[in-house]
Amino acid sequence: MYLITFLVSCFFYKCFKGRLKILPLLIFTFFVGLFREVDAGADAKFYIDYLYTGQIQWTVDREPMFTWLADTVRYFAPETKPEIIFRLITLCPAILVSLTSYFINLPILMLFYSAFEGFVLLSFNGIRQGLAEAFLVCSSLLYLSLVLDSSHHSLFKLGNIVSYINKFPIKFTLVIITLIFSIISHISSLLYICLFFLSSQIIEYQSNILLLLSKIRLNKSLFSPIALVLVATALAFLFSDFSNDIVNALINKFVGYSIANKGFNSGPFGAIYRISILFIWTLYSAKRLISNQQVTIKGSLRKNINLNIIMTSILTFLITTPLAFFALGIFVRFSYYTYISIGLVALSLSDYLQNNVSNQSKYNVYFLLCLFVGIVSYNSSAVLKQL
Repeated sequence: MYLITFLVSCFFYKCFKGRLKILPLLIFTFFVGLFREVDAGADAKFYIDYLYTGQIQWTVDREPMFTWLADTVRYFAPETKPEIIFRLITLCPAILVSLTSYFINLPILMLFYSAFEGFVLLSFNGIRQGLAEAFLVCSSLLYLSLVLDSSHHSLFKLGNIVSYINKFPIKFTLVIITLIFSIISHISSLLYICLFFLSSQIIEYQSNILLLLSKIRLNKSLFSPIALVLVATALAFLFSDFSNDIVNALINKFVGYSIANKGFNSGPFGAIYRISILFIWTLYSAKRLISNQQVTIKGSLRKNINLNIIMTSILTFLITTPLAFFALGIFVRFSYYTYISIGLVALSLSDYLQNNVSNQSKYNVYFLLCLFVGIVSYNSSAVLKQL
């Protein structure tokens, strides 16, 4: 049922134009949020128990956003049942992403969000991280829109930030507020923020990294192995119970437990699958940007903010790959933040993709990738268990 509804929303997405494309996707996310089983997620019961008893299962002084939202609903509607409060809170990420998509005119952001399994897995079961990602999407894309509108070549140069405060005080205030809300929703967002900042500085200032990137050939020989990994891990994600059982049989019980399909953890296959999607999305974007502007990567990253963003998005997750060997749980949890990097890359390419009619066939590649992601998501046992 959910897959068919998703495909119908994709059909209307293609039929509508401009910001109206967001509407069928928002309706789909509301449909999922309102009709899924309230106790489907293994961890959802902890949040509902809190709404009934007030007993908290997490560090509320460090991550109070969920409790603030619950208190806000109770303040305006004190007789609301806990299950209804929980459902209303779980709709917040979709609302935030749709509003962000609307204000920056980036409908494909909402399309990927509705297709992404993180929408389902992090809206009931992992709602605190889902809220953190939604606020961070809002903050990071609003900030990037300031950078692109100002035609600056650096993401985090202090002088540029001061100019944003002076020229766009309201917008910059929203950036700061949503950034703070993200951190107090779930502390994992702080890790992404720090790594993205570090990656941007490496890309911008380290000539040896620029030289290495300049040697990359963005052709089929690079895409083929990544596409193969994407398909393989997508199949493993589709049959996550079976694939995890195999790994459990091959590896000792301790490691097997750490990668088993517990809660909203889809295991290492899901993490590699998400990162493979990011690599396909970003490398294809780099190829299109370079071929369109007739530039090379070497020496242009300092001058081209679009390439800077693309390569920063890749490097952010390359840095985290060692976590897979000694902190697998953190690695899997962090892999859900690939959605934010995909949104940043989509915004950096928005003018190229949307304003040039001759590029519509290339824009369809992104639509087809979203369609692929959605079909995998709504056939996956890891996702279906949360519906």
